[in-house]
Amino acid sequence: SGLPPPPWKSSHAGKLQRRREAVLEDFERHQGAARNLLEKGHASFSHTAPSGSDKWVVRAKSDSNTLAGESCCLLLTRGAVNKGQVLCGTVASDGAFTGGVYFLLEDFLGDMVKVGVYNTGVKDYEGARRLFQKGTRIGIRDPFLKYGADGKPFIRVDEPRKIFTHASSDAQSDPAKLHQTGNKLWKLYVAKHSPLVFEAATLSWDKSVEEDRLAASVLLSSRAQARIKAGLDDVAACDALAALLLNSGDEEALLRLKSSVQKLGDG
Repeated sequence: SGLPPPPWKSSHAGKLQRRREAVLEDFERHQGAARNLLEKGHASFSHTAPSGSDKWVVRAKSDSNTLAGESCCLLLTRGAVNKGQVLCGTVASDGAFTGGVYFLLEDFLGDMVKVGVYNTGVKDYEGARRLFQKGTRIGIRDPFLKYGADGKPFIRVDEPRKIFTHASSDAQSDPAKLHQTGNKLWKLYVAKHSPLVFEAATLSWDKSVEEDRLAASVLLSSRAQARIKAGLDDVAACDALAALLLNSGDEEALLRLKSSVQKLGDG
């Protein structure tokens, strides 16, 4: 019941999903190998403490401008500090320690990238896990996307203060921002002709349509209830029906449709 499966979880998920799986597999393989060397005493990792402190923690930011430049992985320029942009996402793996603190970050399109954070004061794996726990929502200001020693892209953060936690992301729920992101990705596709970027653009547009549809169904259902209370059962029925057409799983809209139709029949 309810809405059909979102298109970004079916037809448009191919290339992004494969890239995500490859990044995850690569991260787990490298971290597993590093831990194995540590446990056998064949390797050790140094750490550097942040200036003026022996410990750094990720802090929350609540000001309205924090996410003003929110972006996604594919819109970042490689080999450069992306000034004015904020890469937001969900920590997709517990932090790991191999000299720096490393973890995977998943953006609102489901794309995934490795992040390396330095100068945190963390000394071991347990400290890394406490600092970046799987499922935490974070943002990285002015993200520096570069190539690692393995030739693969990752985000390098030398100033931990540029990382903050936040409760929600406008980019994943605001139809206008999702539409805007899709337009930016489309321009990038026109320039580079990357099938992956094309998929991301259509995914962002799909999510925009979906969010707009859900918001509209809620508003129509609420208006139906208000019109029922005002005795306007004919237009209330129209609103409730329109809400159900947008979201067939809206139980409140269904009850309001039944109520308004019943009252029209009794009249």
